[in-house]
Amino acid sequence: MRVYTHFKSRYGRWQALLRLLFYPVIGLVVTPVQLVRSLWNCRELANGKWGDYGPQFNASFSINNLWYYTVALNFYRFGRNGRSPQLGLGDYPMSMLYAYSLPSLYAMWQMGCVAALLGMFGWLLAHAVWFGVVGWSWALLVIGLAFISSYFYVNTFGRQNYNALGWMLFPLGLFAIQQGQWWLAGAAWLAVSFGSSLATIMAGLLSLVLAVWTRDPMPLYAMVPATLKIGMHLWPSFQRLGVRGALGPMIKIMGSFQQKARYTRLPKGTWLQLDAGEFYYNTLIYSQLLFFVWLTTGEFSPLLFGGILIFIGNSTVFRLHDIQTMYMMMMSLGVMTVMAHPIPELLIPYWLFMSPLPYFVNMPNEARTLDVMQVGRPVNIRNELDAADRFFDPVSKGQRIIIAYDDPRGLFSNIFDGYRFQIELFLYAGGLKGIHLMPDWFGIYESNYEGGAEYWGRDLESVSGNIERWSADFALVYQPAGQELDPQWEEAGFSCEGVFRWGDYPVLNREWLTIAPTVDWWLLRAPASLSA
Repeated sequence: MRVYTHFKSRYGRWQALLRLLFYPVIGLVVTPVQLVRSLWNCRELANGKWGDYGPQFNASFSINNLWYYTVALNFYRFGRNGRSPQLGLGDYPMSMLYAYSLPSLYAMWQMGCVAALLGMFGWLLAHAVWFGVVGWSWALLVIGLAFISSYFYVNTFGRQNYNALGWMLFPLGLFAIQQGQWWLAGAAWLAVSFGSSLATIMAGLLSLVLAVWTRDPMPLYAMVPATLKIGMHLWPSFQRLGVRGALGPMIKIMGSFQQKARYTRLPKGTWLQLDAGEFYYNTLIYSQLLFFVWLTTGEFSPLLFGGILIFIGNSTVFRLHDIQTMYMMMMSLGVMTVMAHPIPELLIPYWLFMSPLPYFVNMPNEARTLDVMQVGRPVNIRNELDAADRFFDPVSKGQRIIIAYDDPRGLFSNIFDGYRFQIELFLYAGGLKGIHLMPDWFGIYESNYEGGAEYWGRDLESVSGNIERWSADFALVYQPAGQELDPQWEEAGFSCEGVFRWGDYPVLNREWLTIAPTVDWWLLRAPASLSA
């Protein structure tokens, strides 16, 4: 509502209302312009220094998704079956990170935002398989509208990560099961599994829907190779912990099951995982395409219907995946459904389906406009990574840092005090130097049960207790920007080793990078009496 209020005050009530009502028409012009501008900005990637860039095309998601760089780094050092002293509580079993597909994860780690770019354009080109079935003109029209849609834009320049390299061949799998080409489907889903476990799970659910609807087991048989491949990720954890022990922590952290979980995604009495407006809006535009396909063809689309049910379930009863996974699944289903029915009357419902308002697709927008996509550009974070590396120079390899945060009181939304994005820069920079910073999300995974490990608190007593409890060598505390370090720390025997002023770095100093005020981070060496 705050964004709408800003939008209305900027353009006036009636102009704002007209812009929203006529967005489907305006988007046909504005979104392609923003797309061209964003692609033009990508020319700097021709320098080949892809490792200097963040994994996405805006500051907020680039810093936030350094998470994946940290995961890739630890897989590289310790393997899928090893244990990492730099994650979680200090002895994290890498086999618990079974949801990651290493080829695509490593690709993004080395290629930065280029990986998402290649994945999304690969996804677009994969629909060329339809040329021989429905004709070039219809196929090019459907692909062209997808190319200039807000869904394609937000996934390319806003939301997608390494999973884009798995979604790249998802259209081929959908084509194969729609056409009954089961060997091709099996090969396509297996290829998808090397790029994205999340896309593979979506393929499995949709195959189940189709098998039930048609009473034909072939869609499920086609999933066998990909299922076996994903099963190889799970097997080490199943051997060590059993099915419940391996899957339980991930189910809790995703918010699908909240009983006996220490942290929950939703306050008591809340049933929606998404913003209510976003949920109802997306459900409406998905359903209208399903309806018009039935109205114009007399056919019911079980795959599109199954996708809608998965989206509704993911937003309410259980949470399987993040929202960009839902976007990619629904976008792929929309293209396949309309591609298979070359009827011009479907083009308007198809465009409404493929190009929702930018406000409802979670695209960061500095200008706070509801109807215009923010221009994307590669985010060079080399200066920020080097600064974070220097910040941790006083810390030796193998040492531990306690980061001081308030107790989130059982809610995921309170974890890390609103500095969710900022922690990823420190975790990755510290990980490169072999330093263990805690708490992190992996520690949340390990302690997400009643009576789990304690590591919260920002006051002197809590920080001192956590340093002693976890045998840490340093504390990382934050204070409002521009203030001197509170003298209580040095009076208690802590020594200041450095300060990282978040506001000094243009890439990091963005309003949408935090829901809390800008702060300075202070690195404090613990007194010997605590860290001994």
